[in-house]
Amino acid sequence: MEQCVYCNVEPGISADHVPPKAFFPRARRNNLLTVPSCIKCNNALSKDEEYVLAALMFSDAGVSLVGKELWEERVSRMFEKNRGLRRRFARDFHQVELRTPAGIFLERRIGFDYEAPRFRRVVGKIVRGLYFAEFGDRLPVGCPITSMFLHTPGQFQVAARLSQQLLLGGRIWPAAFEYRFGCVKNKPASSGWLLRFYDSAVFLVVTNINLHDALAA
Repeated sequence: MEQCVYCNVEPGISADHVPPKAFFPRARRNNLLTVPSCIKCNNALSKDEEYVLAALMFSDAGVSLVGKELWEERVSRMFEKNRGLRRRFARDFHQVELRTPAGIFLERRIGFDYEAPRFRRVVGKIVRGLYFAEFGDRLPVGCPITSMFLHTPGQFQVAARLSQQLLLGGRIWPAAFEYRFGCVKNKPASSGWLLRFYDSAVFLVVTNINLHDALAA
């Protein structure tokens, strides 16, 4: 029996979906990717995964075709049943002032302070699963995984440049999830990833590489 792709210790007696199955509407769950996982690792980030999905629905992803399906099937009920989640999101919304580089006031909008550590944990787990799916090997447990949720024009320009150097992932779920990846020659644990959810939310992820070096490359 294969070992768990996350802890590299316990037997992988369960099949963990990568990305989480809950990130897909029911009609789009055909041919989902699974990797061997122990029970503990499979369930370890369930609350974080729920939070990340809900947070993404308050970005442009929430008004996408797949986002609307998820709102109807899952997310709206999540907020109805989970008072803690409702309170957390109510706390994290606030008004922000948009100003020009010269400091001239433009308008007020609603901002959202998402919990970055929870995003990093979920995205890191997804990349560990994808790494195993693409390379047939496991990232070392202590391998550093750094991620960035892209949101500025400059960051998206960097991502567009990097995407030309990366391979398209072996599995794509149109309008729901796709990824690109690459590995540094002779350094198998050093890799770069671009993850895109719902045609809008994009993450740049590197393993065993300094993120600033990757952005400057």
